[in-house]
Amino acid sequence: MDMADELSGTFKVPRALVAFLAIITGILILFFPYILNILIAFFLVVWGLLKAAELGSKPARPDKTSSTTLES
Repeated sequence: MDMADELSGTFKVPRALVAFLAIITGILILFFPYILNILIAFFLVVWGLLKAAELGSKPARPDKTSSTTLES
């Protein structure tokens, strides 16, 4: 599944709107290259926050190296 299908399914955004946004974004980047820096920085911040939230929601795995077994 490609990114456009994922966006359309998740956010209920029509494919034509996704294509239109891609064209507009491309034109803006051609005329104002510094926008690319802003978009990349925004993507990295959002991606980092999502990954941090994902890690925070997972239960901690028990450490297998420090098992407490009693030997007689």
